[in-house]
Amino acid sequence: MIQDRVLVNVEPSADVNPGGTIVMPAEATNRGTVLAVGPGMTRKLGRRYGFVPTTLEPGDRVQFGDRTGEELGGAGEVYRVLRESDVHLVLDADVVVATAR
Repeated sequence: MIQDRVLVNVEPSADVNPGGTIVMPAEATNRGTVLAVGPGMTRKLGRRYGFVPTTLEPGDRVQFGDRTGEELGGAGEVYRVLRESDVHLVLDADVVVATAR
């Protein structure tokens, strides 16, 4: 079931050494752009169960844990399927916004 999972296109990491040469590491970064989100999931809220919708939206830039989710690859791209709770931060172009999860 999809539930609260999100599909993230992982950003490639590029380091620039002091000489200006770009060095591409073997591993991808832990940042990316959300491509698709599930509807949410049913959770126990006190004595009853309730539906909790997903708060992320496609297009959000996020930061997630290093070893979280399932990594997928294809056509030179790296993707990860994560639970919404694996996302640590929602990144904005100017400001880093912490999410309360």
